Amino acid sequence: MRLNQAALLTILAVLPVSVDVPNDSTSTNGETRMTMVGSVGRYALIALTAFIVIFSLWTPFLHPEIAARWFKPAHIVMLSPVPLATAATVIGIWWALEKRQRYLPFILSAVLFVLCYTGLAVSLFPYIVPPNITIWQAAAAPESQLFMLYGAIPILPIILGYTAYSYYVFWEATDTYH
Repeated sequence: MRLNQAALLTILAVLPVSVDVPNDSTSTNGETRMTMVGSVGRYALIALTAFIVIFSLWTPFLHPEIAARWFKPAHIVMLSPVPLATAATVIGIWWALEKRQRYLPFILSAVLFVLCYTGLAVSLFPYIVPPNITIWQAAAAPESQLFMLYGAIPILPIILGYTAYSYYVFWEATDTYH
């Protein structure tokens, strides 16, 4: 039943992002777009922060090992940068939305995403499926991993280069199209 509750909470956390977004949001000018992003962004940030807090409080109660990892006095000092950095990032996103920064909310949102996954990794390590399957039990055979590495080495630079080229070509078109 936990999976169903988690799925429901995830849907509820993402739902406010679609509120009050006009259908022609891709054709708005810069000022209208920034006003819309600021208002929708603040609502979405409030909802996202609420769900981060809910999951952060809920996770330690799933297994006693997770609670022990986060709340041992020796570990609190070592792990406290993760929730403190998360709180600072949320405040930074709010400030960036208030000041109508163009790129900073996106960058800080990516940082927030990484911090949330860092907290989850700290909570669950070394388990992929707690408390039964570890990372090493779930990993593929070394031969399979090597095969995938040999495939990723030539493909990854091609994908990154094509993405960079696409941004270069279409960068100006988004600001001067309408």
